[in-house]
Formats: sequence, structure tokens, C-alpha cells
Amino acid sequence: CKQGSAQKRIELLKSLVGSLKDKFSLYAMGIGARETAEFEVLQSMVNTVLENGGSGQFVHAGSSTVKISQTFSQISSALTSQRTTLLGEENLPTANQGPKVKKDFTMRETGKIVGKKMPSDKFVEGKRFTISRYRFDMVSFERKREPWKEVMLANHGANGLEIETKPFGKGSERLAYRFHEVKRDAFGCKRVGKTMVAKDSLHLNERETKEAFHEDFCLVQATAYNLAEKFNTVVRTAPLLQSATREIRPPELRFMLCHVYTIKDTETKE
Repeated sequence: CKQGSAQKRIELLKSLVGSLKDKFSLYAMGIGARETAEFEVLQSMVNTVLENGGSGQFVHAGSSTVKISQTFSQISSALTSQRTTLLGEENLPTANQGPKVKKDFTMRETGKIVGKKMPSDKFVEGKRFTISRYRFDMVSFERKREPWKEVMLANHGANGLEIETKPFGKGSERLAYRFHEVKRDAFGCKRVGKTMVAKDSLHLNERETKEAFHEDFCLVQATAYNLAEKFNTVVRTAPLLQSATREIRPPELRFMLCHVYTIKDTETKE
């Protein structure tokens, strides 16, 4: 990074932090065993943000897979906290919308539960339920087109879903449940495929904006997936990260692409 270019970045950061104050954050990570001038620039950029009222952190993760993973986890937690704070300010009650109300729920038991059957609900395609699965298409979204593309269920022959009634995880905005696709035939209803994770809003009154709610998260996930692919390409070709032996390769970063399942009840019209 040339000195003039680095100084321009510092001045730009000063301007941004001056406008956004504590709403601006900068997180940077240095990957590679050796300290370089680029690492000094990253640290200087973070220091500039901190000195002008923003928040941020620079971490030299080295080339250890474990350290890189821990660093991404730290950054992810910090960004989630920041996002929650900003969303809390955006979602203050207005004349047409009351404050968000959290769902009444009980967390899934933990500990020695191997083999223990957890309470769950089954929804199978038929007279009462219509089960659909949609993929978020980033290209269509960027072209201002309908981003939801209906696709087949993940497992061959699946015609329904089984979702545990108790969440095993809770974030600042969503609850996470274990679920399976199921197949019903003449012999009964059985699970097919691997255990998956379903996420839904933590709040009751999110129903009116449910599509936008999931669209925001799918957009973030798709963007993270694309950035991770670019990151992996750079890491694979960076001279400082190349090992003398072919057995040791730089770690790669992966994000899963998520899908949205819908369950339509013909009796309740929901």
C-alpha cells in the first residue's frame, strides 16, 4: 500500500467517522506469519476510527487455521452486536407500529440427550399443507427482479417437514430450530437427509414484513458467500501464505447459501 494511498484512506475514514460517530465500525485482520507494512496501515486505520469516536479492532491472525477461525468469530460477534444496536434504533415504535414483542418459548434441553426424542411438529404436503422451498437469487435481486426462485426440496422424495418446537439457539433477532425434511408413504412418515437448521424471527409481530425480514438475511448471507470466494482466491495466490510443502494449504472461508421454506395451511389460511 503506497503512502499516498494510505493517507487518502485515513482522511476518508476521518470524514466518515466524523459523520457517523459511534455508528461507524472498522474491523481488520492481517493474515500471514510475517509483519508487513500493510499490517501497519490496517492498524493505523483502526486507530484513526477509534480516536475519532468510532469502534473497531485490528487482529494479526497469522497463518494458523484456528487463530483465523477465532478471529472471524470475534469479528462476527462484534458486527452482530453493532447491527442489533442499529436495528434497535430503527425499530422504535411509530404511530402505525407498536414495539416488537418477543415470542414465548422454552429453550431445547442440553446435556445427555442422545436418543431422546424432542417434541416436534410435522407438516406434510397434502390437502391441508402446501410445502415450498425457495432460493434467494442474488443476480435477480441486483437487477431489481423477483429474487425468490422456487426449487425442489433438498432430498429426493421428501414431501414434508418436521420441526422441533423448542429452539436450540437464540440470537438477538432470530431463533434457531433443528428440523428435517420428511417422506410420507404407505408405511408412515420418516426423516430423510441430514439434520438442518431453521431460523425464524424472535418476535411475534414480524409477520407483516416476513418476506423483507428473510430477504435481508439472505442478502447478507449471499454477499458473505461471494466475498468469501474472493477472499479464498486471494489467499490461494498470496505469496506470503504459500507453504513450502503441498500438504499444508492456506485455510478457506466458507459461507452456506440459505433457502426459505414456506408452509401454507389451507384451514387457517396462514
